[in-house]
Amino acid sequence: MKQIKIFFCPKCKSKNVKHFFALRNLFGLIPKWKCKDCGFESSIFPMLIINESKLKKLNKNLTK
Repeated sequence: MKQIKIFFCPKCKSKNVKHFFALRNLFGLIPKWKCKDCGFESSIFPMLIINESKLKKLNKNLTK
């Protein structure tokens, strides 16, 4: 089974988390992550490791 690593927002639990660049984190000195759903920003976001099949089932149930 293939395992997938997913970052998620600790505030709203969204998987829509992206690494972004700004003047403060230029050259990777201070990495920043941002939740695209609630706008929460932090240098550290929790990561979930899940089997690919379970992720597909979860996504399918959420879209119903």
